[in-house]
This record gives sequence, structure tokens and C-alpha cells, in this order.
Amino acid sequence: MSIPEGRPAKRLSALRLSDWRLLWENRTLGEKLVLSVWLSLVPISLAISMAALATVERFTLQQLRVEMLRQAHEANRRFSTWEKGHLSSLTFLAQLRSISSLNPKVSARTLSTASQSYPRYNFFLKASDGSPIASSPEGLQNKILNKVELRALTGMVSNGLVSNGLISDQSSHFSCFASSVPVRTNRSPQEVPKGVLSSCIAINELGRVTGVDDLRSHFNEESKDTPRLDLVRGNTRGIAMFQVLRPGLMLLLESRGYTQEERERLLDPRESLKSAWAPFIRYAMNQNRTMENFARFRIDGKVYYAAIDQHNNNQSSLFVIDQETVFEGVHRLFTWLWAGNIAALVTSSVVIVRICKSLSKPIDRVGMVLERISQGDFSLELPVARGPQGQLFSYVNRASAQLKAYLADSEALTVTNAQLYQARRIQDDFLIQNLPCSDTVDLAASFNPAYEIGADWYDAITAHPFTIVVVADVCDKGVPSALYMSVFRSLLRLNLQREFSVADGDAGSKLRQALMSVNRYMADNHGSTGMFATAFVGAYDPGQHLLSYVVAGHESPLIHQRGVVSALTLGGPALGLFAQARFQPGHCQLDPGSYLLAFSDGLPDARNSHGDAFGHARVRALFAQLAAAEPSAQSLLDGVSAAALSHIGEAEQFDDLTLLTLRVKGGT
Repeated sequence: MSIPEGRPAKRLSALRLSDWRLLWENRTLGEKLVLSVWLSLVPISLAISMAALATVERFTLQQLRVEMLRQAHEANRRFSTWEKGHLSSLTFLAQLRSISSLNPKVSARTLSTASQSYPRYNFFLKASDGSPIASSPEGLQNKILNKVELRALTGMVSNGLVSNGLISDQSSHFSCFASSVPVRTNRSPQEVPKGVLSSCIAINELGRVTGVDDLRSHFNEESKDTPRLDLVRGNTRGIAMFQVLRPGLMLLLESRGYTQEERERLLDPRESLKSAWAPFIRYAMNQNRTMENFARFRIDGKVYYAAIDQHNNNQSSLFVIDQETVFEGVHRLFTWLWAGNIAALVTSSVVIVRICKSLSKPIDRVGMVLERISQGDFSLELPVARGPQGQLFSYVNRASAQLKAYLADSEALTVTNAQLYQARRIQDDFLIQNLPCSDTVDLAASFNPAYEIGADWYDAITAHPFTIVVVADVCDKGVPSALYMSVFRSLLRLNLQREFSVADGDAGSKLRQALMSVNRYMADNHGSTGMFATAFVGAYDPGQHLLSYVVAGHESPLIHQRGVVSALTLGGPALGLFAQARFQPGHCQLDPGSYLLAFSDGLPDARNSHGDAFGHARVRALFAQLAAAEPSAQSLLDGVSAAALSHIGEAEQFDDLTLLTLRVKGGT
């Protein structure tokens, strides 16, 4: 396929459009209907579904924000409640005589009893100088006072994260959340503490004892099956809850399954701020943030939502969930909805195809009959049926019968047209093709019939020294007139050649004698038909610059000489009407530079679509205008013909149009 010229983008676009149109046109009715259903319903359903999905996601996100903020606040509340409750219990324990006496044996029994009530805690009792006094059975002590214990020795209850602060066995690295209260021997608030009572709970147990772990089961009905979000281990889906303590310590409350080393790294601000949790930790430590907030994070192309509740400037609770988990149920619902839509479309497509097949059966039968008709076989006839199918069959049967009759008429018309074509060829042979121009005379002629064949003719004969020209018109138009034209033309040409073959006599007499012979024969032998012909016959003698002529009932030819236009006079009636008719020849001088315009009545009678005739006045004016420019005979003829055809325009040609121009060569 060759690519048309033009801009490449437009060419390719046109080709693609053409290919799509061709692809569509080659589809069956069922395929077009199925494609129409899919191309109309799928985009609409998709647009509606996307809008509905966006609305549901927005609503889900609003609900999520409310729920996550509530959960974060509840986590902070539970953590604070546990913190206060545990410090109160520890303060009560420190006020017992068995503890405040700082007696190692008695204190050890009390701490052993306390550890039975609080099995996840280790208890420690130290003197103010850090020396161990007693501990629960699992606890090991060292002589170093950690920061939590040091605050307790100032008289304040305190808790916080410690690492190896209560452990004497340095071979195992251990961190815990410690709580410490002052121990006074006389239990007076004004007394300087003599010791410190501390408890320690492992980090991985903190979520359980505070009750924060239970919040996960209350988040939604599916949260029990939702995995734990674990960015450190690459698990980017699920839920995570943690506390952030300044200066960047992270207590991952659901840390079961983490190794001790992994927990320690999160408890080290330098390590935690390098971990995958760093964006959340930094956001939790932002002092300019409100007490409660809901934030959206994008990490490595994944979206997370975090609800942050700041208990105080040093501690925040975070609840984090990934976007896929949030919208998992919504997307699953819309997946099922789309699966249902697709199933409905597929079912509809199958039904449409089956219905179209049933509808196409009568169409196929009609197509088969039409194909046979196109091959010229009209023997098949569709059966009579009811309903639209029967109406269609009836139309086809009637069309077949009409087409059969039309083809018969068309065959007859084809024969007629072939005969007309042959007649036109014969008629063209009657018209001289090579006009006898000479050094003294320039000739041009044209014939434009109104029908396939015409009744006008022109002729030109050389009979030294004369140049004889003829323009004639048989009455009426069509085939009968054309037949008479052939007889008139042949007789006139034969008689002119015979008369001018004799050297004696003047040109006018010879013209008159030739016309009388033709007129007498046609009137005597064909007068009953009422057919006649008008004619202009002229013989120009270049030696004398003299034109001898006879105008037999014809349009008067025009002469242009020295800027003046004049008409030749009538010299007799039309040929074939009266056997005894007489014809009077005329003579006029035609000097070099003069022009002759002879024409049939098709020129002045040429009519436009409004019925206005070209007219004799316009012919004279046009002839004067064109001849003034001293054109050739052919240029003059072309100008007159173009003006006449332009006047006719889109209208049907009224009559045969025959033109002949003669120019006498030489200067004026």
C-alpha cells in the first residue's frame, strides 16, 4: 500500500482510521452488536465503578482515621493506666515492713510472693549505694544503679527503658522496661530514701501486660487474620503498634518473634532512626504536631497510614497500617462486582450471538436468492411466510420480478444504444474532418448534437478556385431527422460537385442549380413526410474576393468586414417543401481580414436554466467583439462555442448547435 503525500502523523492517523473502519465493516451483525454492547457498557461501568470505588475508599479512609486515632488514644490510655497502676502497686509494696526494713531474708520472701502474683515481672531491692539486698527468684542484680533507680533515690517514682541495669550476668544482653520507687525505713515522705524497689518486665511482654495487644482484635473483624506489619523483616502488609520514647527509642509492642538483638537495635536511637521505621519515629518526635494526628506515608512506593497519639512530649503511641490492607475488603468486593459484570456481559454476548444467528437465517436465504439474481438466475422464489420475514421475502420476490423485466428492457435498450452509437459513428463520417484551408482561406467548424445523433451538418468542398461551405439543419431532432440529414447532405454534396465541375457559368448560378435539384428530388419523393431542411451554401472566390451564396430558409450568416457586422439576405425557402421553389443567389465582397460566421438555429435558441434564449442580438455583439481582435477561424469558433455553452450552463441543450467560421487571410 502506498502512503499518500502529507504530514506523516496525519497519514498514519488516516490509515489507522481506515483500517478500523474496514475492520468494523467486515464484522457480522452479531459481532457488531456484541462489540457495541462491550464498547458502550464497559466504559460506562468502568467509570461508574471507579467513581464508586473512589467514594468508598474515601469513606473507608475517613472511618479508618477515626478508628485508628481512637485505637492510638486507647493504646496510650492503657499504657498510661498500666504505668500508673504498676507504680502504685510497687509503691504499696515498698511501704511494707518486710521491704522497708531492708532485711535481705524477709525482703526476699516478700519479693518471691510478689513474683508469684506478677509472674512476668522481676523484682529487685537495692540499698542507696547500689548494693543488692534481695530479688525475686529469677532476678539477678548488679551493684550499678541505673537512671530509673537514681531518679527513685531522689524521692520520685520513675520508670523507663533500661539495658543491663538490673542484671549482674553480663554474658546475656537484656533490656527491659523498669519501674522504681523509693524505699524509706520509717515510711515518712520527708525521709531520705534508704533504698530503691524496682520491677523489670521484658519488652516483648509489655504489650501483653498493658493490654495494648488486645486492641488488635478490636480493630476490625478481620484483624485477627491480618499479619503484623514488619518493615524490618520486609513484611510490608499488616498492622503494627508501638511506642516512641525520646530520644528515638522504639518499643514495638507486638515484638513476639523478634530476636533479642533485633529488639535491642530498635531500642538504640542511632539504630532505630536508620531502620525502616525511621519516618514514623521522626514524625512521632515532632514537637510542632498536634496531640492527635493522622498521617499518610509513602515508603519505597508503598503507602501507609499512621494514627499518632502523643501522651506527653516524651512518649507517643502509633498505630500503623498499609494501604493494601485498608482497602483489601473494598477491592475484593469490587473485584467480585466486576466479575459479575463480566459474567453478565459474556452471557449477554452469547444470547445476542444466538439471537442474531436465528435472525440471520432468513437474511442468508435472501442473500442466496439475491446472489442468484445477480448471476442472472431468476428461477428461485422465496416462500410465503408471516410477519416481518414474510414481508421481506415478498419484497425480494417483487424486486426479482421487476428486475427481470428491467433487464429485458435493458437488453433491448442496449441494442438500441449500440445502434445509436453506430449511427453516430456513421454520422461523424459524414462530417468532413479535415477542412480545406488554404493560403487565402482559414476554416473552422463544429457540431454539438442535442441528442445522441443530430440533424445538423456542415460541409466544405474545394472546387478550384472556389472554397464551398455549407451549414444546414433538418427540421426536428433525433433519429428520423438524422436519416433525412444523410440524404440531404449526400444529394447536396453530389450536386455541388457536379455543378462546380463545369467551368462555365458563375458561382451563384451553380449554387442555385444545385439547390433546385436537391429541393425538387426531396419534394417529389419525400414530401409526404413533411421533412425539410434549411441551408446556407456559400462559394468564395479568392481571386475576386467575392462570396456567392444562397440562404435557403436558414439563419442568416454574419459578415464582419472593416469593423462592421452585417447579415446575409434570405434567398429562398427551406429545401423539400415545394418542388417548384426558386432560389435567389446573393453576392458580397470579402476582402482580406474579413470574417464569416454561419450557424444553425441552435445558437440563438440556446437556453439557460431560466428559459432565456441566447438571442440574435447577443450573437451579433459577441461576433463583433471576437472578430475585432483578428483571431484565427478556430479561435473565433471556440469563443462563440464557449459563450453559448456557458449560457446553457447546467440546463439541458435545447437544439443541435452547428458553427462554421471563415477568415479571409491577408491584411485589411
